[in-house]
Amino acid sequence: MCLNSLFDPEDMEKERYVIGQEIKMVEDNPEEYIYDMFNASYYKGQALGLPILGTEKTVEGLTAGQLTDYFKDSYGPENAIITITGRVDHDRCVESIKRLFGGSSRGSAGRDSGALVAPYATRGIDIYEKELEHVYLCIGTDGVSQVDRRRYVLYILNAIMGGSMSSHLFQEIREQRGLVYNIYSYVNCYHDAGTFGISTSTSQESITEVLVLIKEEILRIRDRGITDAELSFSKEHIKGNLFIALEGSETRMGRLAKNEIYFGTYIPLKETLREIDGIKKKDVAAIAKEIFDSPQEISLTVLGNVDRQKVETVWKE
Repeated sequence: MCLNSLFDPEDMEKERYVIGQEIKMVEDNPEEYIYDMFNASYYKGQALGLPILGTEKTVEGLTAGQLTDYFKDSYGPENAIITITGRVDHDRCVESIKRLFGGSSRGSAGRDSGALVAPYATRGIDIYEKELEHVYLCIGTDGVSQVDRRRYVLYILNAIMGGSMSSHLFQEIREQRGLVYNIYSYVNCYHDAGTFGISTSTSQESITEVLVLIKEEILRIRDRGITDAELSFSKEHIKGNLFIALEGSETRMGRLAKNEIYFGTYIPLKETLREIDGIKKKDVAAIAKEIFDSPQEISLTVLGNVDRQKVETVWKE
């Protein structure tokens, strides 16, 4: 597959159709589509703002020549990282890789080719009106990059705010008030940028109250910080999820590859755990003050049938 792909025209047309159907499926799923819409607004005109699947126009316009040229330029050994987990003989694996991939042609697009410009945010409120039973919200601001050591601090903040069913947002808005079925926060870390976001959906009648409660939680975390108990719980929550994930070979391989891509070396699990255990309340307070400095400037993307003026007024207050 890597070295001798045929790129048969008939297979390409089949895959073109499949991808087209997948694009439509995402657009028909507001819970998933809202993320594409938020990224498109937040990173407007930049690579991070483009949907991974592409658009119907770009997929339909892709030619066989463009695909094969891109493959030849980009899929060479200088761009490849091979990871293996399990009961294996390291030396035998290395010899096999050399034998199987050693003769592959080098592409013209190296991993470090071209000057990369760090992404920048286009902040604002973007409302996409559509007749839906629910209103879908995605709120986001700048986070930290994957190579920023404060990413673990942001993971702690995420766990406390909306990273589980025990989090502030879920307990207050879902459990106590019953205004939403689900609400959670998330962290996306890229090589030179990152985002911290909150996502949920609610009824048209409840959107104002939900937005107010989310803003109140943002202000509470920014101004009052977290407790010792919350810090301890979130650390154990993150470490527990990490241990469970690493029981799977796929996650282990992914971790090896990410370490190589971002840091150029292997980072032992003990070092990661030490970073998490070393986080203090003041570290979480500092990053909360940084990313939530001006809540009214945090970006908001809304999908559904809403009163635009009301939403803008509530969020900008």
